[in-house]
Amino acid sequence: EIVVGNEDFGISSNVDEDADEGATGDDLASKGTTVINFVNIHGFQAVGKYSKKDFQNHIKVYIGKLTKYIEANNKDRLPAFKSGAMAFVKKVLEEYDQYDMYTDQHYDLENCLFLVRYKDNIPYLYLWKDA
Repeated sequence: EIVVGNEDFGISSNVDEDADEGATGDDLASKGTTVINFVNIHGFQAVGKYSKKDFQNHIKVYIGKLTKYIEANNKDRLPAFKSGAMAFVKKVLEEYDQYDMYTDQHYDLENCLFLVRYKDNIPYLYLWKDA
């Protein structure tokens, strides 16, 4: 996580002795917002929570797209992909409430959803290798 919105670009360090109290920019650190760095940097958009059933429908269609892509580009990897994908989806569904969902900056919900889960107050991003 990072804090954004508290940038002073060196301006607040130029203290004006005639400035009113609080006009020196000394409190900029308290005005920032904590965000997930990779979400902020890549412009990911929060999707909100799908119902479990809607997520299952979405991921089924998406895995179908990835399966077609892998069949066309790397058939040898297909068995490992299928077993790994099913295990991952099962794990996500078991812990579904612990995940936040994001999409790309264009809000393209037809493609990959990026999953974020916190462990020990650290956000972890889960992506599909072939996405």
